This record gives sequence, structure tokens and C-alpha cells, in this order.
Amino acid sequence: MRKTAKKHLTKLLTEQAIEFIQTCSSRQPFCLSLSYKAPHAQDSDRGSFQSETDLASLYQDVTIPKPPTATEEHFNRLPNFLKQSSGRTRWYNRFSDDKIFQHSVKQYYRLITGLDRGVGDIIRVTYRTKFYWKILVLFLRLIMDFF
Repeated sequence: MRKTAKKHLTKLLTEQAIEFIQTCSSRQPFCLSLSYKAPHAQDSDRGSFQSETDLASLYQDVTIPKPPTATEEHFNRLPNFLKQSSGRTRWYNRFSDDKIFQHSVKQYYRLITGLDRGVGDIIRVTYRTKFYWKILVLFLRLIMDFF
């Protein structure tokens, strides 16, 4: 069995979508539904936001400002069930101090950049295959971060 290098899921899904589009006939309709995981967090030891490795240097020299509501005062206004939720644990692991905040938000932005690149690659293929004027692209986001 041949060993292959692991690919980021965003890159893999993009490549599979492009391969599918390139095999379609312009005389037959098709529906392609593509569900990227990015920029959702990954709960693991490697970090919550795992971007594509070639994007690691992006935003390196940028300082991301914290939201004005990221204060102890605002936290204390929350109801107790939110203060004690798993969301608070995740917040602590991802945003609790300046260094962690900068790392997490930059990784999150890198995930979005990778997603943007992947969607752009797919749209460019539709131009080359003459599908562009016959397609409808919908962007939807499932919000699952309740707490």
C-alpha cells in the first residue's frame, strides 16, 4: 500500500470538487453540495484551529485587536449557566491570554483564507469548463456555537 501525505480537509474537498466538475457534461445538470469543516474548531491536543501548513506565515506580523467586550466585567454580566458551560472552557483554552488569543485568531483567519482560496479555485474551474453562466453558488453557514 502506497503511503500518501496527509492533506488538510479543505484542500482535499476542493480537489475532489474540481475533479467532479471536470468530469461533468455541459449537457446534463448536476448538483454539487460541498460542506467544508473550516473554519470550525477542532477540539484536540494540536490546537483548536488547524490551518493548512502553507498558510502558517499569514498574519504573522499583525496584532489582532481584542473585542471591546472581552473583559472580566462583561463576563461577570453573563448568567451562571454560561459562565460554567463548556463554551467557557473552550474560550479559556483559545482566548484567555494575549498570546493564546493572537495564535487562535490568526489560525482562525488562516482557516478562512484557505476556505476562500478553495472556493476561488472551484469558481475558476467553472470558468474554464464553461459552467460559470449555468451555476448557482450558495454560501451557507451552520452556527453551532450555542454557548
